[in-house]
Amino acid sequence: MNLIRKNRIIHFQKDIIELSYFIRLGFAFSQILNAVINGNHNLTLFENKFINSYLYRNLSYTSVLGTLDYIKSDKPYLLKILIASDQFLNVLLFNGSHKETISSNIARQIDSSIATKFQYSICKILRKLESKHCIKSLGE
Repeated sequence: MNLIRKNRIIHFQKDIIELSYFIRLGFAFSQILNAVINGNHNLTLFENKFINSYLYRNLSYTSVLGTLDYIKSDKPYLLKILIASDQFLNVLLFNGSHKETISSNIARQIDSSIATKFQYSICKILRKLESKHCIKSLGE
């Protein structure tokens, strides 16, 4: 493979990575909007409309019930918006998943021994608010 073709592939891969970042950022922003509009921080607006369309048409109702258990949350409305904002900041600042909070992302990186000093310090600050916050939020 010649050098020009290799460089094109590398640039293409970088473009895909950047595109996936902006897509995840859009998903995370959509979760904030969904938390504000529908009071649900677990889904994006698109996912919420998709699931509701199945419910209204009574198609595969039982398969949606498992998803509804995930959607249901007894958390207060403001907390749902804060969690969605936390997930948005996780994508924006840490290039993380739009389905994961910052503290969960940091806890996962601490477990795999790749966390930075800055991430350790964030975890220490959060530990003052709630003991073992990062560990408790793992998978959130």
